[in-house]
Amino acid sequence: MRISTAGLHQSGVNNILRQQSALARVQNQIATNSRMLSAADDPAAAAQALSLDQTLADITTWQSNIGSAQTRLSMEETALSGANDVLEQIRERVLQANSAGQSPQTREQIATELEQVYQQLLSYANAEDGNGRFLVGGSSDANAPFAQTLGGVAYNGDQQNRLLAIGGWRQIADGDAGDAVFLRLKSGNGSFAVQAGAVNAGSLQFKSSQVTDASAWDGGSYSISFSGGNYEVRDAGNAVVAGG
Repeated sequence: MRISTAGLHQSGVNNILRQQSALARVQNQIATNSRMLSAADDPAAAAQALSLDQTLADITTWQSNIGSAQTRLSMEETALSGANDVLEQIRERVLQANSAGQSPQTREQIATELEQVYQQLLSYANAEDGNGRFLVGGSSDANAPFAQTLGGVAYNGDQQNRLLAIGGWRQIADGDAGDAVFLRLKSGNGSFAVQAGAVNAGSLQFKSSQVTDASAWDGGSYSISFSGGNYEVRDAGNAVVAGG
């Protein structure tokens, strides 16, 4: 086989072009900080890289949601702490007004102060997060959740908590519904309440009450009556269930 001078020159040129192409590829890899310049370079690795990019984007979103939830929950905690302080002021003023040493004038002053404190409590219930969203409006947090009415206050929010994704399968509420916070407070000891009957003529008082055996209580309502040194316990259907 004979090799011409022109063929040798062309072979050398082709080799130089291949080297230049390889050099350009390496330079592009260095510039982009990526081994793959296109999916065709390594389809399997490209698919894995896309999956990792999506995971990183999700993590960024979760971190943002966590920060947002922490901020809103911290603001809600501050607002509820302020509301608790206001309720303590109300309790103190009511006890003060109930004192026999108060005159009509001083009670009127206390009533005026309580009206101001009431407005302060309402402002805590309608606290915002700094972005125009209300903290305890549930998922309907664009408008003030509580409004003053002739009979007291009306709740205008909903009962749904707004949930934020903080992980692949995890969500967290970034606030609470206002009716659960302010309108569904548990009475009594948190499990049940004890009160005197409407026609009660005695002087019995309950100092404390508690469930000593949860398995023995069916959650029903019961009444206790006393007569001639004896007592009877009746259920909601007025049937006697105990006595002595």
